[in-house]
Amino acid sequence: ELAKITEKNIEQLRRLNKTIYPVHYNEKFYTDVLASGELSQVAYYSADMLIGAVCCRVEQKNDGMVGVYIMGCGVLAPYRTMGVGTKLLNNLMDVCQQRSNIQELYLHVQVNNQAAKAFYESPQFGFTEVRMEPNYYPNLEVKDAYVLSKKFDRATASK
Repeated sequence: ELAKITEKNIEQLRRLNKTIYPVHYNEKFYTDVLASGELSQVAYYSADMLIGAVCCRVEQKNDGMVGVYIMGCGVLAPYRTMGVGTKLLNNLMDVCQQRSNIQELYLHVQVNNQAAKAFYESPQFGFTEVRMEPNYYPNLEVKDAYVLSKKFDRATASK
């Protein structure tokens, strides 16, 4: 079951992120997640067992359009083959499609995380590699990251 991230479950999200990711997220991360509304979601296996989340930040563009940065999309290891990540990303993409001002969804993926890169680049999601950013993760052993992007064609949408 997916749910919006709120003040009531933000502490569960903090614990989940400490388990899943090799990086530590600061307070601004969680402020951005709460501000993103329905773009950020958590996944529950049962009523009180949080197993995954997609965390986003909304970025205003100069032309009035919006970009959505996926700060993290992760699922606890034992649940990774159950379609939870797919459900989280499909939900996020549906929300982005419904909002006519969102033109891009993008994220960073560590260059050694080929499974994640393949997941986002699969035909189901259609992200493409835009560039490689050297030293994006300065405190990790593998420092470089790919930037993956999914554009929403707003010129022909809803016509």
